[in-house]
Amino acid sequence: MNKFTLIIGNKNYSSWSMRPWILMQHFGIEFNEKIIYLKQSNSKQEIAQYSKNKKVPCLILDQDKNHSISDSLAICEYLAEKFPAKHLWPQAEMQRAEARAIVCEMHSGFMALRNTYNMNIKRKPQITDRQKRINNPELNADILRIEEIWTNLLAKQAPNSYLFGEFSIADAFFAPVALRFNSYDVELNQNSRNYINFLLQNESIKQWIEVGLQEEIIIIDYEV
Repeated sequence: MNKFTLIIGNKNYSSWSMRPWILMQHFGIEFNEKIIYLKQSNSKQEIAQYSKNKKVPCLILDQDKNHSISDSLAICEYLAEKFPAKHLWPQAEMQRAEARAIVCEMHSGFMALRNTYNMNIKRKPQITDRQKRINNPELNADILRIEEIWTNLLAKQAPNSYLFGEFSIADAFFAPVALRFNSYDVELNQNSRNYINFLLQNESIKQWIEVGLQEEIIIIDYEV
């Protein structure tokens, strides 16, 4: 049986780490985890021992420790090829292409959203949060685009479904966005709100959140 070690950052803060972790957990891909808490005095040096790009997440192949895979999307693509029977991408060809397109869009875009709404599971919404969106046209455009993606895809599915019916890499990539929207009390259309509520009932996501809520390390930069 294949064994892996997934190097991740804080579960409260690391959105990139969350994606492959919940994917592997959901699909029953056996792995060990090693958490390296970010922004600590020795964290960069410790990450560099495992990750070629000195970032998390990083997947270590336990049977060959000289090989590692950095970057959340590269990890997910590797796992999809390694375990084709698990169908980490949608099975239908056009759905699979569409899923890859929105995952790539999420992976490389939405910079205003990333820069304004930090991943912080423990954060409580504040009275000034909605003003952030009013004052930032780029942020508003990012939110509307995500709503558009979700609404168009969910319209093709039964109620209470994942984006392509079954859980896939696409849902793993948008899960941190759902947490960000909750932390900042983002006003959304009902379809998007229903999707978030359904997504957050996923057991792998619930496990990630549970640990994130218990972490004691605070990164000030992520507390705004």
